[in-house]
Amino acid sequence: SKAGNFQATAKEMDKFRNISVDAQAQCIKSVVRLFIMRGARKDTISRSTIQDVLAKVDPAYKKLYPAVLQLAHAELKKVFGINLVNSDDILGMKEPKKDDFYLTSNTNSLKLRSILARSDKSGAFYGFMLIVLHSILMAPGQKLACRDILNSVRQLEPRFPLDLVVGKGGSALAVPELGDDFLGLIGRMKKEQYLVSAKDEVDGSDVSKMIYSFGPRFFVEMGKKQLVVAYFALLGQPVDISILRDIEQIAPEEEEDEAR
Repeated sequence: SKAGNFQATAKEMDKFRNISVDAQAQCIKSVVRLFIMRGARKDTISRSTIQDVLAKVDPAYKKLYPAVLQLAHAELKKVFGINLVNSDDILGMKEPKKDDFYLTSNTNSLKLRSILARSDKSGAFYGFMLIVLHSILMAPGQKLACRDILNSVRQLEPRFPLDLVVGKGGSALAVPELGDDFLGLIGRMKKEQYLVSAKDEVDGSDVSKMIYSFGPRFFVEMGKKQLVVAYFALLGQPVDISILRDIEQIAPEEEEDEAR
């Protein structure tokens, strides 16, 4: 997938500039808030939804949609590092809807290593987190043992050792760009409530058999659909539309219940 090109015409921009500066700011702020609060959670954002938000500022502002979308997109990229992706830019989608939008991170690489080369540890952790969460999404029952999560991560970042042991810190870490060993990173995801765990009934003392599933913060901040879009953006690959279609079958209230 690629970032959408949301370019308003000169005439559309002139109409927007004809309203007061305060009104312009309110329109952009309202639409940015919509994308952050709703889009980043799990929903596709449609043109009609954006126009409804603009109408709450002033009913006449619904017609300013093209200019506001362009400026809100620029704000999302600059401040939050987020791109809007139009559904007809998602490769492989047979029936794209021109006015439906998804959110993706600006992070876009063929391998996790490309992200880890950055000095920004938060960006590196984001890439690690996407791979872990996507592995769980693809697992039966959307639950996965720690050992299986490690195997999935190692497909993209083979520097992680096969053994589930605690690292010594600093330069001794297998992947120093991440600032922690594998178990430490999983522990951080659990602490921040992206993951929840339950010890395997067979052998609760074996850390490799610790079972992980989605935590409440995952559902509040991301959701399954957004995870798929962001994960494939991370890999620089077309979105697997069959996965999105499967997720479409999940009722919105189901994810909301899981987030509680």
